[in-house]
Amino acid sequence: MKIKLILLFYIVFVASCLSTSREDKPDFTGLGSVVYSYYWNHYGYPANVYDLLIFLKEGEFPDEFQNLQRTITANSKQIKISRNYEENSIEVAYRDSLIYSAPIRTPCDELEYNLSTYVSSVLFFDKSGQPILDQKDELKQDFVRNITELKKHYHSYLKNEKNLPKYIMLQFRRDNGLTTYCNDLVNLDRYNYIIELSAYLIEFVDKNELYKIIFISNIYKE
Repeated sequence: MKIKLILLFYIVFVASCLSTSREDKPDFTGLGSVVYSYYWNHYGYPANVYDLLIFLKEGEFPDEFQNLQRTITANSKQIKISRNYEENSIEVAYRDSLIYSAPIRTPCDELEYNLSTYVSSVLFFDKSGQPILDQKDELKQDFVRNITELKKHYHSYLKNEKNLPKYIMLQFRRDNGLTTYCNDLVNLDRYNYIIELSAYLIEFVDKNELYKIIFISNIYKE
């Protein structure tokens, strides 16, 4: 009888510990969606919990994500975001438990087979280096409209099928000018279109008080 009581006590104790463990673990539902959205608004990943929280607060997420924001805030000191270089993945851990993992993505690896998705995306960053989320659509409309007008000067060049435009990802910063985002072996100074585009971007960035723009564009020799 004594052995049976000890065994019963042990079973109840283990079950209680497992139940408590499940109850104590925070609910991180929606974390994968936030990291996914972070990528498409940065072309990168959060370096730490602070980056993730800033994005959650500034982003226009549904009300369901407020619980996730509260959970991350309350447990921020126990959450670690890191890159697994062996697996080439982004990982989020709570204490010693892995709660999220996904392969690292970069536009430069995906442009060859996913160009259409990136062509439709333009990223704007404010002077603090944060992506602009609340006025992104308005900025994009203005940006695309003016770029389209600029390209009209090159329509005659495009009538020759041999002169099909090359698509390239570009990055513009006021302090560094227009550069290729993926380190393409392209001398941008050879292209008259790029020179005109740079002049427009200086005006656009100054007018909207931006730090950086990342976008896909054609480049034309003539």
